[in-house]
Amino acid sequence: MKVLQGQVFESRYRDVTNENAGINPNNNNHTATTPGLECTHHEVYSQGQVAFINDSMGYHKVGNQDTTHLSMTLHLYAPPFQQCRTWLDPNNSQKSSRSKMCFYSAYGKVL
Repeated sequence: MKVLQGQVFESRYRDVTNENAGINPNNNNHTATTPGLECTHHEVYSQGQVAFINDSMGYHKVGNQDTTHLSMTLHLYAPPFQQCRTWLDPNNSQKSSRSKMCFYSAYGKVL
């Protein structure tokens, strides 16, 4: 991802569902499961900077926290993929949805 305009933040997450399985913080019964994503990294990127992520680095979200200035990013996915999982609630990693990707080009040819 390259920041073409403004600033964007990136937060990276790891799924801690399996680590929390069977742990109840209120007692030692080991019965509760807490599905969730834990933030492991947060960084702000400015115009001209480049960020990189791959599947082994976890999940991530990118956004613009500035309500008065626009941001623009360019994303390159290699190889291209058809869909990805998205989470609206980072506290529940088991509640995700799938989003279809839209491509302008694939393998060097305009679609």
